[in-house]
Amino acid sequence: FDATYVPVGATRAGEPGVYAKRAIEVLALQVDGPTEVTLSGGRGQLQAGAGDWIVEHSPGELAVVAREIFDGTYDVLGPAA
Repeated sequence: FDATYVPVGATRAGEPGVYAKRAIEVLALQVDGPTEVTLSGGRGQLQAGAGDWIVEHSPGELAVVAREIFDGTYDVLGPAA
């Protein structure tokens, strides 16, 4: 829990209260049109629409994030080096 969340405001670590997810860098690609993403391990497929983002949270772990949600919850740092 401590590796993923940080206490907010008067909340002290390890005590009940308000926590926020720690910021991490992820790879993301915005798609121009309908795209199908195949998940690892035969877990199925995800559908992305124009403007949605394909996000890799950890190696091989992909998610599709709608443009509106991505815009409100992610900060674009720039192109991958």
